[in-house]
Amino acid sequence: MKKIMVHIAWVVLLLVTMGAQAGEYGGGGYWGARLGVNTSRADGVINAPIKSTAAYVLQGGYLQGGYIFTSKTLVLGVGGYFDWNPSDQHNSPDGVIYGSRSLGMDAKVGLPFGVWMPYTKLGYGYSTGTKELHAVTGNSLNAAFGVEYKTEPQWSLLGEYKVDGFGGKNGTTSISNKMFTFGFNYYFNAPAVFVAPVVEEVFEEEAPKPVVVPTAVTDAPPI
Repeated sequence: MKKIMVHIAWVVLLLVTMGAQAGEYGGGGYWGARLGVNTSRADGVINAPIKSTAAYVLQGGYLQGGYIFTSKTLVLGVGGYFDWNPSDQHNSPDGVIYGSRSLGMDAKVGLPFGVWMPYTKLGYGYSTGTKELHAVTGNSLNAAFGVEYKTEPQWSLLGEYKVDGFGGKNGTTSISNKMFTFGFNYYFNAPAVFVAPVVEEVFEEEAPKPVVVPTAVTDAPPI
């Protein structure tokens, strides 16, 4: 699943950037945060079945930020992220307790439709397991798809689905994650608003027509 998502993200990035014109969704820096649910599993020497865990402020969460380049038809951006998937016990009561954390950079391409903007991101980062799988570390690609909705000129809400996976150099154990999150972005620069010039319609007044005054007839023949 992760490979398919990464390949799709690569294709989308290549296709849209080929016809990209420099964004109307707002250029400049931004930052944001997300919370949601992560479905994770471990395979290899240590196996842990799939289990979903909820991230919240004190136990897990997701941060992102970056810079958006202005364009006419597309939003192109580069950014960084920090993902903290909470630790939990898989296959209780004697299962493996682990979570994961990831830090990296990504490229973002969005296609605005008014206040709505579907987007895709392709990233690369360093990830590590936590608790009993803290020794599992590695660099890997990740991909995400989402939809963003502008509520104010500098604020937006978003929903995102992201997949990643990583393993140690010896390949003994690997961890895969599927994250479904909701959050917000704050844009430091408000998008420029184009105000069309007001053109007053000019009406030409017609020239007054000459008034013909009838003259008295004095030399008419007698009846």
